[in-house]
Amino acid sequence: MSINIISRMKTKRIYSAVVIVFFISSCQFVKNKTQEGVNSTLESVIESQTGQDIDLAELDSYQDQKVEANFEYDGKELLNENVNFSGSILISKSPEELNISFQLVDESGISLMGVFSNFTEDFKLPLVGKFSPSNTPTEGFATATLILTKVSETGMEELPMPFEGSMTMLSINEKEAEFEVNARGGTSQNTNDPTLWKNIKCKVKISNPIYQSIGIKKEQIFK
Repeated sequence: MSINIISRMKTKRIYSAVVIVFFISSCQFVKNKTQEGVNSTLESVIESQTGQDIDLAELDSYQDQKVEANFEYDGKELLNENVNFSGSILISKSPEELNISFQLVDESGISLMGVFSNFTEDFKLPLVGKFSPSNTPTEGFATATLILTKVSETGMEELPMPFEGSMTMLSINEKEAEFEVNARGGTSQNTNDPTLWKNIKCKVKISNPIYQSIGIKKEQIFK
């Protein structure tokens, strides 16, 4: 389900590679200090191959961050602030567009990803992204994607996602990054039947956020 949605996003192959690096770093770097030299090696390799600036998160940075997140579907809480998230904000710039991805993971197998795409670096806050079932751009707005997943011993649980509505970036700077969602949606089998869509509310705030970037310096997007 979430894999199908991700495949519809207009992302570059190198962007996907750094997303994978993020998930590995979030789950393993915090636990294993022998990996501290990996970031600099990855940065050097990617920069030499692409000619683009790369900035990956450092291990120690995760110790100072605080993540608050909740997710409600049809008035029911699917995610609350008791989840012990670690997270990162991934910034990816191509000649055509800018993408900013809030990515949160928990050791229990819960992850939440909110992506703003198809906009430029001269954006103003609040930045509004629009959802659509096909993830196609809405003129005058960024494109929004929100994916909540839970993995257990029995596999990946299918959870609702937004099909219409908005995701709004409220702040993004060195001290905090925050977005909120006011939308309607459902599971994959409800995609083409709006009568089955229910309200989705979500809010994420990261204090002392961790940034990883490709093709742009993080300071260039601070507002």
